[in-house]
Amino acid sequence: MNPSSSCLNKFNWISNYGPSFIIPASHCDVLYEPSDFFKELNNIFANAKKRIYISSLYFGTDPYEYELVDKICLQKQ
Repeated sequence: MNPSSSCLNKFNWISNYGPSFIIPASHCDVLYEPSDFFKELNNIFANAKKRIYISSLYFGTDPYEYELVDKICLQKQ
């Protein structure tokens, strides 16, 4: 038995709570700081061609949030 597949079997219960999918670690980037997250969102927004969808439990009033809203507005035009 492949050790990595037996490790993944320990997480089968997650699919009982919602959709799940496996992503290779080589396709993931770890963002260590909130500023890295906002920079990444800005890059994604700047390259959007048709639509921007964003879902958030909280959208604050710090300069980062204003920058994101400004970026969305610019892309809309």
